[in-house]
Amino acid sequence: MRVCFAADDLRASREMMRTWFSMLDYECKTFSGGTDTWEAILESPPDLVVADIEMPRGSGLDLLSAIRNHSDVQIRTLPVIMISGLVDAEIARIAEDFKATCLLPKPLDMKQFEEVIDQIESQREWRSNTVFESAFPIQVATLKIARPSAMPAVSPKLRRMARRIQESGSQLSP
Repeated sequence: MRVCFAADDLRASREMMRTWFSMLDYECKTFSGGTDTWEAILESPPDLVVADIEMPRGSGLDLLSAIRNHSDVQIRTLPVIMISGLVDAEIARIAEDFKATCLLPKPLDMKQFEEVIDQIESQREWRSNTVFESAFPIQVATLKIARPSAMPAVSPKLRRMARRIQESGSQLSP
């Protein structure tokens, strides 16, 4: 059975993902922040990670940066699905810059979720895992990125967080 780590500060979201992953024959371990997720990854890397972009105690961007910059290829090549309550062109660009496997909007849609997992499994079967080191190897046909005018702009906090990680690296230790 494959193992997934799901990180979100919202308990309801973690439990929903645990249920969906169970239906897809994954064992899903849930975490409320990036720091505890990172510690678990270092102890025993999963097959897949899902992380909310903004969380207390270690953001999803910190987690993604730590994963992509790790020296161990098994960790560096983990598929990482980023999720966010705000998905616009700028959030998509930030997730792409950080080499997310995919970006999904919250609230999560079960059909999109299953589509992404199926695509990840197909990539894993036909290619080496190094495909997951590149940005957005998984495209979601049904995902519509909102126009900036249709949604509020990226929060200044998220913009500062992304800039800090790009300039100084992840706050999570390797």
